[in-house]
Amino acid sequence: MNISKIKKPKIVVLGDVMLDVHKWGVVERISPEAPIPILSVKEIKYTLGGSGNVAANLVKLGAEVTLFGVIGNDYNGQQLQNLLNENNITSHLIQLKDRLTTTKTRFLDMSGAQTGLRADEETTTQLINGYVNEIKTHFLDYDAIIVSDYNKGFMNRDLTNFLKKQNTQIYVDTKKANINLYKNVFLIKPNTKEVKEMTDLEDDLKGAKVLGKKFYANVLLTRAEKGIALFKLNEPAPNLYHADKKEVKDVTGAGDTVLASFVYFISTGKSLEESTKLANKAASIAVSRIGCYQPTLLEILENK
Repeated sequence: MNISKIKKPKIVVLGDVMLDVHKWGVVERISPEAPIPILSVKEIKYTLGGSGNVAANLVKLGAEVTLFGVIGNDYNGQQLQNLLNENNITSHLIQLKDRLTTTKTRFLDMSGAQTGLRADEETTTQLINGYVNEIKTHFLDYDAIIVSDYNKGFMNRDLTNFLKKQNTQIYVDTKKANINLYKNVFLIKPNTKEVKEMTDLEDDLKGAKVLGKKFYANVLLTRAEKGIALFKLNEPAPNLYHADKKEVKDVTGAGDTVLASFVYFISTGKSLEESTKLANKAASIAVSRIGCYQPTLLEILENK
């Protein structure tokens, strides 16, 4: 396949943008203050998380991306904005003085790459509709709309109602608290844990089918080591895609990779089935790396 001839889609991403911080170090002694290990930090790495990771995945594949979100007027917000610029992601971020930039800091032992602790900084109060009006003024025509909703206060009914009027397919990754905002979108992408919480059903396949019928949407269910299940609206049985057998080093951001790559391939003209297959390949590449890793188009197609 000639990659240079693939259509470059224009995709908008809205949702909860985050900064991921990885602090790598070595444990050399136990604290005299408490029986806990002391991590001597040797390296600090900043990466895009949440909707920012979705956007970064899309850009890595070759899409033209615009990101909407909210950050605080703080150091982490500036770091996040710098990363967006470095990744060529056009962004319209609302900056608020009384809000923390959502940040997840992971402390990792370099000897085993295991997360010993995660510290979160965030403000989750709901944005008022005045800010939604600001978003509307910057909104353009796009090939697809992606919502990455981590229930941190950015998405609300006014904004989702506006999106549904755009005559553009909407793809949603959300938590249980906000699922009722997304009836009649094109596709919902939960994982096994989320679909169980949303439907109170232990069988994730049955739950995903119920979810699709209830919200009148296609469902893309990510099932960790079991792969991905695609539930097409009004079809009785799902299409199942088994996960590639690769060493799993870190599942952080894998769901973002699935959603981004799936929407990218749909937007370039692939079918739902082929897009799911390629998104499954992308996820297997992402989890074989530490941290949020964004596979390239060449990597995915070579692994096809």
